[in-house]
Amino acid sequence: MNSTARLNAIPRTLNPRMYLFLVVFFSFQLLFPLRYLFYSGNPCWTRECHFLSWRMMLHTRYSQLMFVATDEQTEDSWVVPVEKQMTPTQFLFFQNDPQLIRQYAQFLADRYEEERGRGLKVRVLAKSTMNDNQPQWMIYPDVNLGEESASTHTSEWIVPYGDHTEYPLPRDLQRLTRPVDDPRPAVVPPRL
Repeated sequence: MNSTARLNAIPRTLNPRMYLFLVVFFSFQLLFPLRYLFYSGNPCWTRECHFLSWRMMLHTRYSQLMFVATDEQTEDSWVVPVEKQMTPTQFLFFQNDPQLIRQYAQFLADRYEEERGRGLKVRVLAKSTMNDNQPQWMIYPDVNLGEESASTHTSEWIVPYGDHTEYPLPRDLQRLTRPVDDPRPAVVPPRL
């Protein structure tokens, strides 16, 4: 059989199932990265739909945070030394991502309940700055993140970007905490 006969033996049209698969596959590849358009707020700030989208590395962000745990039965509060429980690289990524902060708060609350049999209220005092703008609250300071669940819609506990309102600390935290100041470092950290 010569080469012309072999070329003529190849079907010139796609199988309808293969055609449907290719249309669905490439549509997904084009549309999935645009899902951030269906969320309110800045995706670089909320980190919702940030990964696997066409918005990577468009910002510089510095954050400072403090986890405050309160035993719901005794009302005793203490600061959780989160930075000692992670490697420096983990903490660098963790402190800038509200969704990771929420997950860790739920981990703390669940673990405390397993060990002590009592509920734990976990609040986070987090200020952040993006692209060297004025620092602002990243998470509302009175929200118990131990009770917040993951959702597919915009998280109500994340302060909208550009809201520079100074939310007062809950009364029980005022005596316990040091102020959360400007999260920008005095010296630019080295690239990892």
